[in-house]
Amino acid sequence: MNHLVAYVPVLHEGYAKFFKKYGGTAYLVGPEFISEEFPRLIRDLRQLPVSDMVRAVQGLGIFEHVEVLTKVVAEKLQKEKATIIMPDEEISHELAPKYFSDCSITYENVFLRWDKPITLRETIVSPNRVISTKELDKKFIQLAKQEAQKSGDWWRQIGVVAVRDGEVLFTDHNRNLPTEYNLHAVGNPRDNFDAGEHPEIYPTIHGDYKDGYSMLDAEDIFKANNIEVVLVQDAKKS
Repeated sequence: MNHLVAYVPVLHEGYAKFFKKYGGTAYLVGPEFISEEFPRLIRDLRQLPVSDMVRAVQGLGIFEHVEVLTKVVAEKLQKEKATIIMPDEEISHELAPKYFSDCSITYENVFLRWDKPITLRETIVSPNRVISTKELDKKFIQLAKQEAQKSGDWWRQIGVVAVRDGEVLFTDHNRNLPTEYNLHAVGNPRDNFDAGEHPEIYPTIHGDYKDGYSMLDAEDIFKANNIEVVLVQDAKKS
């Protein structure tokens, strides 16, 4: 019988599809593990008490049995050398060698939330074109800096300037879209880090004028909306 082990802070369609694929018995990572081994997850404001999540998952009618994963339960699964399915997440890879070393583990490649490895993944951006930083470009950068001051985001303020044929179409600053509440759905990637750690990771929509790479799904969003990606370089680098 399958034994599915996962951290489930909330329920959404992704979890439901994952559960339906395997069935069997589900074990939801409990507060004993969160407080001792993954304290940063306490910041996740979405998470419900694990006892409530057990009832919610049981109510889906997918599993024969659902219970909280405690260290006592983990020891029982280890002794049974159980067949365990876990989402391919940081938590799973830390729990498995420590508590399920004698078990047969299957890591399911599924996106359920922004865990730390996914958040840190860098994607090389393929710019549509490359230009030099002429005086006009420097003017646009200054406008972007001024616009950034309007942001109400306490963590980071970023301004963006949309330009066509040398004319400014509009300016804007970073904000959560479609609403300020969307982070309650799948969580905030910033919850994986402390202040000053990986400042390049941020979920609000914004524009950057530094060269580099795409984090999260930034490049896909731009190109899906026919936004030209331009790499701005100093003349001496071109």
